[in-house]
Amino acid sequence: MWSAVYKRTYGKDYKFKAGYDSEVRLGWASLWVGDEAGKVKTTPMKMKVQFMLQVPQDDIKTSVLMFRVKKRWDI
Repeated sequence: MWSAVYKRTYGKDYKFKAGYDSEVRLGWASLWVGDEAGKVKTTPMKMKVQFMLQVPQDDIKTSVLMFRVKKRWDI
C-alpha cells in the first residue's frame, strides 16, 4: 500500500493538493481558499473554503464533489 500527495501554494490565499491512496484506490484533488497563516490579531474572522473531488479508480461514475467551510471567529 502506498500514497502520494502533491501540494502547491499560490500566494497566501490559495492552496492546491492532489493525491492518490492505493489502499482504497482513490484519487483526489482539493483547493483551499483563505489565508492559512493569518494571525489572530490581523484576521479575527478567519475562514477557509475547500472544494474536493474524489474519484474512485474502480468506478469513475461514483465520483464525489465535496464542499467544506472552516471558520474561526476570535473576539
